[in-house]
Amino acid sequence: MNQLLKMQNNSIEAPEQKTLHDNNKLSEIEHFIELSSDLLLVYDFDWNIITINDASTTLIGYRPEEVIGKSCVAFLHPEDREFVKNFIESNVEKKVNNVSRILCKNGSYKWFEWNTIPLEKENRIFAVGKDITEKVQMGRQLRQSEERFMKSFRYSPTMVSIVAIKDGHYGEFIDVNVKWIEVMGYQPEEVIGRFPSDLNLHSNPKDLEKLSSKLRKTGRLTNEKVLMRSKDGKEIITLCSAEPIELNGVSCLLVNLVDITEYDHLEKELLRLERLNLIGKLAAGLGHEIRNPMQTVRGFLQIIGTRCEREKEHFDLMISELDRVNHIISEFLSLSKRKPENLKGFNLDSVIQSFFPLIQAKAFLEEKDACLDLQTSANIVGDEKEIKQLMINLAQNGIEAMEPGKKLFIKTFEEGSYVVLAIIDQGKGIEPEIYRNLGTPFVTDKDNGTGLGLAVCYSIAKRHNAIIEVDTSAGGTTFFVKFPVESE
Repeated sequence: MNQLLKMQNNSIEAPEQKTLHDNNKLSEIEHFIELSSDLLLVYDFDWNIITINDASTTLIGYRPEEVIGKSCVAFLHPEDREFVKNFIESNVEKKVNNVSRILCKNGSYKWFEWNTIPLEKENRIFAVGKDITEKVQMGRQLRQSEERFMKSFRYSPTMVSIVAIKDGHYGEFIDVNVKWIEVMGYQPEEVIGRFPSDLNLHSNPKDLEKLSSKLRKTGRLTNEKVLMRSKDGKEIITLCSAEPIELNGVSCLLVNLVDITEYDHLEKELLRLERLNLIGKLAAGLGHEIRNPMQTVRGFLQIIGTRCEREKEHFDLMISELDRVNHIISEFLSLSKRKPENLKGFNLDSVIQSFFPLIQAKAFLEEKDACLDLQTSANIVGDEKEIKQLMINLAQNGIEAMEPGKKLFIKTFEEGSYVVLAIIDQGKGIEPEIYRNLGTPFVTDKDNGTGLGLAVCYSIAKRHNAIIEVDTSAGGTTFFVKFPVESE
């Protein structure tokens, strides 16, 4: 083609030579047209096709004789006609490129990329069209694929992020999806361009190094349990999976985090309930069998103790320990219950006032204080004896958790369709390991505790369709117990 242009620019001015030269040039063009696998044609300034190569049969289905003499415009897609005409006519003296759709004999359209060269002396235009239909379709499919990926990424129900890889380690965030923002509490501009370590996203910093190490070894991550931390400090238990991808030439990780916090809590609750069920069955089967001989032993110890004054202190200690064992058995038996026995409606404030002097006395003996703030008038339905046991257990735990000089607060208030009991201590808070297993038998931080008191509380709450929530910090712990209000 360059040779054709050179031939045109080097035209000899002599008329005879010019005519011969032009004829030779046209002949060479026609020969070039016939040999090319691209669509090559010559048309005049009125858009009429002068000649076209045999490739037209293969590319658009028309034989040359079917198109010669016809207007090029007739073969252009209707949406392309005005643009192509204006573009070519405004650049008729220049070599230009454009893209348009061309009608095929079967009624379909193909995409062609055109190079047009003016042959001014002949008032004609030489055009070379390359079929780029497949390329256009691939580009369209790629765009559709990218669009589907971005929609899937953006609106995935799990937390998804794209993170750069730096020497086998987690790099900076490139993007995060809507769910990630919702759960973690950050805005995109607070995250993108920053490293996970900058935001302290991992509750345990060693987790990040562990993930990076596994990533370097295997190239991907699959369902790795990771404890994340949201912007407000809330811990989120996740399963982390990551796959390498390339984005705009940059090696990245597509990181998927599934929030299993609720599932993890439910799993622990199931284990706790299974343990309670086992203990309950054991208690129901053995409790009475153990109690009867214990009562006999206790009775004889009392009799012998009255006859042997020198050893009375030791006998009293043995009786006290038997009473403690009896109390533990009672708690075991309480765990074995499936439903409350004596249901009736009653006011929670009245029950609290009836046993509060006992709590106040216990606090006073330990140089502590206890205060009331009762604000409910609505009744709840339940076994008054069991509810009383729940409240006494929680209040005693609160007193035992505090240093001398501290206060215990017992409050009630109404919240929607619930009567809420709040027992607030000024202790040092609950250790994380204990907190995660609250209500599980034998889990306790007391030197002489059994861990059954709280287990009984959770069991009673469950039987009464009540909800226990715990808020703990270094400044103390609050147990909220939400009882459904009695329906009218």
